[in-house]
Amino acid sequence: MALVVCQEEYQQEDDFKRLSGPRNDGGALVRKLEEMGFDVLAFVNLSFRELQNAIELFVSLVEKGL
Repeated sequence: MALVVCQEEYQQEDDFKRLSGPRNDGGALVRKLEEMGFDVLAFVNLSFRELQNAIELFVSLVEKGL
């Protein structure tokens, strides 16, 4: 099981530059992980709360052995 989060957008634009290719990079990573036999949860541009939920989901699936 793998968790991939691609973040293109940031709330604090002054602190971080917009990244140019995280969606493409994340997609390539997901494909490679799947080729290696991983089940993958992939998300793009999550809010902080959504990221927490994604992590909780990932942990629950890992704990169940999925």
